[in-house]
Amino acid sequence: QEVFHSFRRVHQIFHQKLLKAAQPYGITPVQIFVLRALFDNAGISLTELADRIQLGASTTSGIVDRMEKAGLVLRERLPADRRAVRLTLTETGATVWRNLNAERMELLSPLLQLPAEDIGELLRIHEQIIEILQTAGVELDNGNK
Repeated sequence: QEVFHSFRRVHQIFHQKLLKAAQPYGITPVQIFVLRALFDNAGISLTELADRIQLGASTTSGIVDRMEKAGLVLRERLPADRRAVRLTLTETGATVWRNLNAERMELLSPLLQLPAEDIGELLRIHEQIIEILQTAGVELDNGNK
């Protein structure tokens, strides 16, 4: 129970920090993940984006629709296959990501007060928890079941 409560508290605090960073840009925390994924992987498909942000394709499509209307994302149809779409950030989207990422890093910078060995141990334990839960049949629910 204590482990679950601890994870929940950490998740809530991270979410609040992301929300604080996203609000001035009129975007949601999940749209931050889309910006990052497209900034790092320009030209990926909707399916690849859904996998990267760990959401279902239909949910991801709705998010991209809203971001396209806001002028942050561009959908490009491939001439060879009109059904295939490549996703890229617009210049506005890339600028929003760069500004938002700098603010996000500043908000999370107090974590750097943790000693490097503690961070390494935390990451090792997180990987161990993921492995244990996946072995027990608990999978990430990204909507692609």
